[in-house]
Amino acid sequence: MTRSVALLSGDLDGAVAAALIQTQGVQVFGLAFATQFSPVADAARRSADQLQIPLRVVQPSPTEYLQLIARPRFGYGKGANPCGDCRLAMLAAAVEYLTELEAQFVVTGEVLGQKMMGQKRSHLEMMEHHAGIPGRLVRPLSAQLLTPTLPETEGLIDRSQLLAIHGSGRRQIRALGQRFGLTGSEKGAARCRLVDPAYGRRLRTALVSRLPAAWLLPGLFEIRQHQWSEDRGLILLGRNQDENDRLGQLFLALPADPTILLATPIGFHGPTVLSVGLSFAEAEPKIAGELRKKGFPAEVGERLALSDKSNDWVMRLVRESPV
Repeated sequence: MTRSVALLSGDLDGAVAAALIQTQGVQVFGLAFATQFSPVADAARRSADQLQIPLRVVQPSPTEYLQLIARPRFGYGKGANPCGDCRLAMLAAAVEYLTELEAQFVVTGEVLGQKMMGQKRSHLEMMEHHAGIPGRLVRPLSAQLLTPTLPETEGLIDRSQLLAIHGSGRRQIRALGQRFGLTGSEKGAARCRLVDPAYGRRLRTALVSRLPAAWLLPGLFEIRQHQWSEDRGLILLGRNQDENDRLGQLFLALPADPTILLATPIGFHGPTVLSVGLSFAEAEPKIAGELRKKGFPAEVGERLALSDKSNDWVMRLVRESPV
């Protein structure tokens, strides 16, 4: 029986592409590429369950993926999204699975001319070349607009049953999703944190800092009150209770280290502060300075509880003396 590996991320395009190949009697095996910035595993499993196919989830190590983001061969999109390099990493994982299964080709849900980085004809052809599977990358949604692939010319699949979709229109894909009983997302790459320009700027600044890569947790760059001290210290302030809670969770997720400090208000409503990369002596005046910018202390005697997981301190907030 003819076998194929289909890239799934939980989006409707990928699921419909896999279903179109399934209807031709080809055995389909799903593969999801889940990074710390695009945790698609659960959504991909839903698609695989609907398609009734097995799914392999590949998760690159966070540090290795940060290295890919720091030095992308094919550049960035609007944020810190190295879409070409990420796509190539996905295809490399698919080729490895393809070889293991002794399958014949790879299937993706890419659409020619869709409003996403890397879906121009030249980019599609370039990815196929760099992945090392010339002629064995099938894109069922736009196949009739692209050069016939080897599975088509060898008679493994019928080209006439594939589609000629171009651009960002969704009507035909939605109709096919209903026909196949698929409920995948239509957000596509928008689910990846890296496509957000503001998030991307914060992350790219961190990538050239002296902070250890293992400390660059994705949640750090969702906090907007984001202040650097040179290139080795990061101060984060919560803007509301939700962000305060998230800073507390990030503190717990980070390793125990004297330069990772959490400051929480004692007996008053104010921002939680997470300091990463600075000693207590360096962080204390910077935390106080950032809070003064926010109007704290509002009352005499307001204090913060500071911790680095091994030591605890109480810090009294002092109003700036008038000049």
